[in-house]
Formats: sequence, structure tokens, C-alpha cells
Amino acid sequence: MIKMNFPQDRNTRKAMEKRFFQSLRGNMDEAAINLALNGLLYNGANLDLKTILVAPFDDLMEIAETIKRGFVANAAGLATLYGYFNYEDQRKLLFDFFIAEDIQGNIDLCTCHYCNIDFINVYDSNGGYINKIHFLNTAPIEKLNLIPGIKDATSQRIIAERGPRPIKNLSLSFLTAGKRTSILTYKLKQDRGIFTLDHFYPQYLGDILVTSLYNLIPSCAPCNSRFKHMSDFQVGNNTTYLSPTSENYVVQEFLVFGLLLRPGKNIGNVKSVNDIELIYENYIFGQEEFLEIFSLPGRYSFHKKEAVKLILKFQRYPESYIDEIEKSLKYSVDRLTIMKDLFGADIFESNGNNQPLAKLRKDIAVQIGLI
Repeated sequence: MIKMNFPQDRNTRKAMEKRFFQSLRGNMDEAAINLALNGLLYNGANLDLKTILVAPFDDLMEIAETIKRGFVANAAGLATLYGYFNYEDQRKLLFDFFIAEDIQGNIDLCTCHYCNIDFINVYDSNGGYINKIHFLNTAPIEKLNLIPGIKDATSQRIIAERGPRPIKNLSLSFLTAGKRTSILTYKLKQDRGIFTLDHFYPQYLGDILVTSLYNLIPSCAPCNSRFKHMSDFQVGNNTTYLSPTSENYVVQEFLVFGLLLRPGKNIGNVKSVNDIELIYENYIFGQEEFLEIFSLPGRYSFHKKEAVKLILKFQRYPESYIDEIEKSLKYSVDRLTIMKDLFGADIFESNGNNQPLAKLRKDIAVQIGLI
């Protein structure tokens, strides 16, 4: 439900796409691919590897169809071309790219872009050591053994060297030159990602798109492997509106969570999840297919409690209460800051927010008159 937050500045976006292309081209047979594509035109120019890897989402299916038409009488040639686009061969490079771009702030990996329920994020699997000295003084033997060429005996010597006083430099006398070099060159920060990369257009619809940047959706394992794996989107006129990587993505904006209150209930007397039901409004552009594929009504029914929490806060902190806070602080803190502190900053973000359940919370906040 959350649009991919790619750079909006054109030059910054182009630089990111260039990094993506550069990260993959060395692991693919670029010359053979471009030779096979020679003569196939798209937008007036020869198709090539770079075009396939970084073309906008809305161009991808037409590119795939153009290639199929070009090889309609050459099934063996098409199979050979598809063979160059092996997702498993590029898997690590693709994950490394998304992790690096997240760390640099060019994209924002926080929650699944399909469901906005589960976290997806990047973490340091080495434990957040400040520097090599800190690492040598605090890392357990299992972490020390991860350094190439360092085994139990050397790791135990390093731990013993800590003694009553910490290690102060890397020039430990018992280290060979090779081991000292291994420590100096060891990458202390080992970034890992807790997410999957889903192919919006599945492989059987176009193997040529398996490594295309805008066909890859950072998502949680349930959305990718359990739900979408069982039922893919129907390719058609609405497809462009349903991919979080598309500039025309509308699910986040148009598909709205709503409240259905039990008879006799109103916003002022809701007390529990039994008093409400979640409904989904403004079905256009095929959003019902999006809901169905990811089983969102059933999955969000568990999270009705988040809507109730917000309603109970709304009851507890009426405008008169916020007025009193402003007065008590002698208006030194603006009203919006007070509201963010009371209800959560995520629902007041005008440009969207991909914290877990942020869309649910924001839509409910609008309906009850909080924002």
C-alpha cells in the first residue's frame, strides 16, 4: 500500500539508475545481450541491457512484448537471451544495491510496500561495533573468527590480550603480517536486509524483466511467498496503477480504510474492537484485485485494535485538553507538535509515511476528524 520512495529529483534518480546498471553489468554478458537485441527498437532506439534494467515500470511489459515479437520465429534465440537474465545469479547484487541505497537515504526500506503491516529493514549483522579497536576489545570469539585467516587460537589470544586493560592499537605482536592485514581490511559493518524482492511481473510473464529495477518490490515474506505467490496480478489497463514502483500508483492515495460502527455506537462511545469493523472505500483502478491478492481485509482485521487505540486517544484528548496543554506551556510549543506527541507523528505526515500501519492510522484519523 506504500509507494516506493525513489528520488524525485531527475538527476538524483538518473544517478541511482546508473549505480543499479553498473552494479549488475559486470555480472551479466552485456555484449552478448546487446548483440542479441540489435535491431529491436523501442522509443526509436535500439534495445539494450541498460534500457531493460532501468526502464520505467510503465514501459516494462511493452519491452518484454517487443522482444517476444522480435524472436517469434527464433524460439531458441529467445531462450538463450532469457538465459542471460538469471535472477539467482544476480540475487546478492540486487539485495546489496537496495541495502546500500537505503543506507544512503535514496530509498526508504521500512515496511512492506504491499501491505504496510510488517517491517522490512536493514541491520548490521556484526553488532554495531564503533571501530576496529572496539571490535577487538568486545567481540566474542564467533565474531572474531569471521575475519579471513583468523581461527580459534588467534581469537583466543586476542581475547586474552584484553586483560585488565583494553587493547589500544592493532599492532599486536603475536599477529603475523597477513593476519594484521586481514584485520585492517575486514569490513566491520556487515549490512543485511530483512526483506524479500518480489517480481511484480512474475517470471513466467517475461523472464527478461527478472532483474529490472522497477519490477522489484521490497516486500515482506508473507506478501511475496504466501500471498502473491499464489495469485498474480492480471496484466491489463489497470496494472500501471497497482505497482508501488509505478509513477501512476494509486492504491496509497485512493484506496481508503473506513470505519463501520456497530448499532448504537459513535466515535464518542467506542470502547473495544467489537464496536467497529474496517471497510475499504473508493474502489477504482482495480484496487479490489490488490486487496484480494494480499488478503488484506483478513490480515487487517487483526489490526482493528490500532484503530481503536486511536479512537480512545481521540476521546481522551479533546481539543479543550490540547488547549490547556498549549496554555500550560505558554504557547512555547506549537499545536501540531503537541498533536504529534499525543497521537503519533506518522498520521500528520503530508507526504505519506511508511511506518507499520501508518496508512490505516492516517485514514482513520481523517474519518474521526483528528486531522
